[in-house]
Amino acid sequence: MDVVSSQNFALLRLCGDDTLLPDKSFTNLIEIVCQALLKPDQYKDGSELKSIACSNEATLKQCFAALMALVVECAKTDLEDEQLAIILDDCAFSQKRKESFIVTFNHFKTNLRCCLSNVGHSPAELIDVHWRLDYGIRNSQVHKVNELKYSLSLKQSDGENINFTCTREELQDLVGKLKEACKSLEKASQM
Repeated sequence: MDVVSSQNFALLRLCGDDTLLPDKSFTNLIEIVCQALLKPDQYKDGSELKSIACSNEATLKQCFAALMALVVECAKTDLEDEQLAIILDDCAFSQKRKESFIVTFNHFKTNLRCCLSNVGHSPAELIDVHWRLDYGIRNSQVHKVNELKYSLSLKQSDGENINFTCTREELQDLVGKLKEACKSLEKASQM
């Protein structure tokens, strides 16, 4: 039952009440919830809820929010039908509503899980390094410099490049810190 918060549990019990929300409206609401999660830009204003028969508009919005939270949690944890049925029983859903919810949820489950996998932030991975050795003879003030510089370009998995220039000492320092990080990672993985 840890999939549903206590506040959401109370709201889901409202969804199970067929006097507040008829069965046909409940089925339509579940479909709208799943579609709204998959295409949020098409469901911004809530106008799609006006097509659903409900005795109270505030209750309908609460049911919409509660079902949305339930669908997200069920997709996130990849609940099986039996586990989902237990949760819906606890929320006092009728057999018809349980079946309707499970069938509709399973229809959208794969797409919902795919959509959820894109949520969040994971750092881009380093996939390639390009380097070049430059020899500076003069600077912009026409002074003799005669120094070596390394130009590095780090290519990331998200398509962005990080470009920087450094001296030999700075590059050695960077390589040393990277080796240190690798050793720390190896130690951590052996624990």
